This record gives sequence, structure tokens and C-alpha cells, in this order.
Amino acid sequence: MTRPVPPAVEALAEAVCAVARRLAPDGLTVATAGNVSARDPESGLIAVTPSGFPYEALTPADIAIVDPEGRTVRAPHRPTSELALHTMTYARFADLHAVVHVHSPYATAFSVLRRPIPLISNEGLGVGALRIEVTEFATPGSVALGRAAMALLDRAPRTRAFLLANHGAVAVARNLGAAYRLAASVEWEARIYHLALAVGEPILLDQAQMDEAVAHYLDLPPVERSPSGDE
Repeated sequence: MTRPVPPAVEALAEAVCAVARRLAPDGLTVATAGNVSARDPESGLIAVTPSGFPYEALTPADIAIVDPEGRTVRAPHRPTSELALHTMTYARFADLHAVVHVHSPYATAFSVLRRPIPLISNEGLGVGALRIEVTEFATPGSVALGRAAMALLDRAPRTRAFLLANHGAVAVARNLGAAYRLAASVEWEARIYHLALAVGEPILLDQAQMDEAVAHYLDLPPVERSPSGDE
């Protein structure tokens, strides 16, 4: 398929590239693992990382552009093998426009244990639920992986981050900046939980405490936004 790519989507390709290049240096993935995408709410087009491409060599021109069904609009390289995970997630959430999938070590360790990560600190508040849940296992890169993620979202519709069994973590948000920060927060929450378990029995936060903390932050005066416009 060949069709014009709007300037807004070109800008998203640049943003996807920038976020993807941060994954390995920030300890959120290794080699070419993981993937990043963003959707343009106006056109519905999705900018997504290519499959098996070294992040350190990635440029905006390497980012694939696909339509909401995952059909290629422009792709110098094959889009990520986990494209179905992204397109299914966007179909589920009309108001969320970014997906960041990472293979960060602590979160992935809990995914291997098939053990949810409970809410224990501020870093977990962005998840929107009391636990970071774990999907059933599905082969990486398969449509079944996307279906496993959707099944989890059926069980936990408020969650904005979850673990893929024996695989890694996924964060979804309104924009790339927020999705990236949530993926990083999930890894930090997993790390703190791991350390706490090594010392004793962690004290978990409950729904009332989570709601109170979220309300407190929402009630704070607004802060000046970054030049990039990330939230």
C-alpha cells in the first residue's frame, strides 16, 4: 500500500526512534528486544519500530508506518514481529496512543515467575490497578501474544501496564513520553519489590491508599510542560 504520510506521523516516527534508542542505555532492554509504537489520532496511522534492528543504528527513516489493521503504508524494514500486540492494543483503547514493550530484567524476572507485581510505592500508581498482572504464555511474535494481552485486559480493564509471561513488560499511555515513563516505573517497582522480598514481607498498598495518592497528585497545581510536549 502506498499513501501519503502526514507530517504528524513523520513527527511520530522521529519520536518513536528517539524512545527506542533509549531502551538499552536505560537498562530497559538488551540487543534488539522489545518494540515501540505511537498512533496518530487524526489519521489512525501507527509508527512502529522494525524487527530485529539494532537500536543504536536506528533512524527515523527506519521506522515503519502501518494502518490500524497493520497493513504497510511505508516500511523500509519489516515491522516488529509483535505488531499484532500493538494494533490490538490500539483497537482496545481509543484514547491511548503509545505502546512501549520492554525486556527489562526485574519485570521480566517476575514474568518468568508468572507472579504479579503489587502496588507498593508511588512508581506503581501509573499502572491504574493494584497489581501489574501477567498474561498467559503465548509465543513471542505471534498473533496469540496479542490475544493473550487482550484476555488480560478483559480481566483487568483499568490496567495500563502488564507483564507478558516469560517475556517482558508492556506499558500503554496517551503519548510516548508517558508510556516510556510508565515502562521505566514498572521496572523500578519490580526492582523495589524484589529487594523488599529479599529482606522480608512487603507491605502492600490498598485501593483506598492508591485512590488517595492519585487524587493528591491530581490536585497539585499544573507544572510547566517540557518543550517536547510530553506529559
